[in-house]
Amino acid sequence: MSDRQPWDQASDEPSLWFRHFERYRLLGANRNVLAAYNSLRDEKGKHHVTRPPQTWYNAHKAWDWEKRATAWDAHCLKLAAERIESERVDALTQGFAVKAERIQALNDLAETLLAEVSDRGRRWLMDVKSIGAGDNAERVETEKFNAPLVHEFRGLLDDIAAEVGGRVNKTDVTSGGEKIKGYVVTSVTPDQWDEEDGE
Repeated sequence: MSDRQPWDQASDEPSLWFRHFERYRLLGANRNVLAAYNSLRDEKGKHHVTRPPQTWYNAHKAWDWEKRATAWDAHCLKLAAERIESERVDALTQGFAVKAERIQALNDLAETLLAEVSDRGRRWLMDVKSIGAGDNAERVETEKFNAPLVHEFRGLLDDIAAEVGGRVNKTDVTSGGEKIKGYVVTSVTPDQWDEEDGE
């Protein structure tokens, strides 16, 4: 089976005309014979014309320039789509896009914060207040609970629980027109009560 692609040189295609086809092909979606011919004239430092020689149109038809260039366009689109898909898969399977990586990072951070929360000097912060005014002012040292640190630690634990599915969100359930937060209400008839009691 031949690996030759439609945009490759045909067996009966002269090299000169294949080079002209290549020029035509690489012009992209807005290509045409006139643009290809004038690009050649640009290289030679000649002015543009409004119509190329008939031989260019003959070659365009004889060696299916349009069909082959369209096949090239489709090939390029396929390669671009494959590259985009590969990059998408890479993005979703690397780094923090991977659940285990996120959990590990959260665990590491939680360990760091736990060490700080466990350290009394970080959990309780020294604070200085002034009582009174003027000459009667007195400087008093106090301890202030480091609530933001504990809040961050608890937030990390919530994040880890959310990642591993360890927290079930409570749902408001309506029963008889009343919302009961955190409970699931089911209707049970007196007959079912008897059955459950074994009667």
